[in-house]
Amino acid sequence: MTNNDKTWITTSNAEDIMKMAYEQLGIKNPSDPIDLYSYISKVTMDTTLIKPTEKAEEWIWVTGYKGTDRDMKCKNDYQFEIGKKFNMPKDADIRTCNSGFHFCTKPKDVFGHYAIGNGHRFFEVSALVRKSDYNAIDDISAGTGWFSMKNDSKIAAKSIIFTRELTVDEVLQFAELDISDWTEEEKRKAMAESIRATEHDRNMRKLVDLGYTQAFALWIIKRNKFDDAYAVGQQKDLSMDMKVACILS
Repeated sequence: MTNNDKTWITTSNAEDIMKMAYEQLGIKNPSDPIDLYSYISKVTMDTTLIKPTEKAEEWIWVTGYKGTDRDMKCKNDYQFEIGKKFNMPKDADIRTCNSGFHFCTKPKDVFGHYAIGNGHRFFEVSALVRKSDYNAIDDISAGTGWFSMKNDSKIAAKSIIFTRELTVDEVLQFAELDISDWTEEEKRKAMAESIRATEHDRNMRKLVDLGYTQAFALWIIKRNKFDDAYAVGQQKDLSMDMKVACILS
C-alpha cells in the first residue's frame, strides 16, 4: 500500500483492509486492533483513514415558482420549455447558489431575482430537491439557517419541469399589488416594461383628469407630491388656482 493508492476505510470495507494490512505489514497477531490503524497511518501518511459511511440522501418532488426572460431563458442562458423534464448532470453537486436549477417555493420571492417588467415571465414548476434542503427553508427564510439570505425561499433542484405559465393577474397579485382598477392595457405594460412605468402613467392620467396640466402633473410626480395633489384636486369647492397654491406651499 503506497501513498498514491490510499484506501478510505469505511464500515463496509474495514474488514478487508485490515486483512490486507496484516499481510503487507507482516502482523500475525496484533495484541490490540488499534495498533493496526497506527501502522496503516504510517504507511499512507494519513491519520484520518476512518470515516463513517454516508447516509443516502432523500430527494422529493415539490411545487415552486421560477422566473425567466421573455424567451424562457435564465441568467446562464439555459433554454427551458413547458412540459419537458430538465436534469442536472449526475455528478453535479446540487447546492443553493452553487449548482442546480434554482427556483423559489414562495411566489413573491421570485421577484427578488426577476423583477416584474422587461418582458420577464413567471412559471409554476415541479422540482426534485434534497429533502433536508426543503425542510430547512423556514430557517433559511428567517436568516437562521446555513444560507442567510433573509426572507427568501430560493432552493436548488437536480431536476425541474415547467408545468404552466402564471397569468398576468396571478403575477401582479403574488406581488401583492392592488390591481382592482387597473386596465388590461396597464397590466400588459407593467409586464412588458415595469410596474414603476405603469404607475407613473396611471398617476399622470389621474392628475390630468382632475384638471392639472400635463406639465404640472409631471412636476408633481417628480417631486413625490402625488398623494397631496390628488387629495387637493378632489376638493370641488377650491378653484384651480387655490389647488395649485396649496400644492406649492
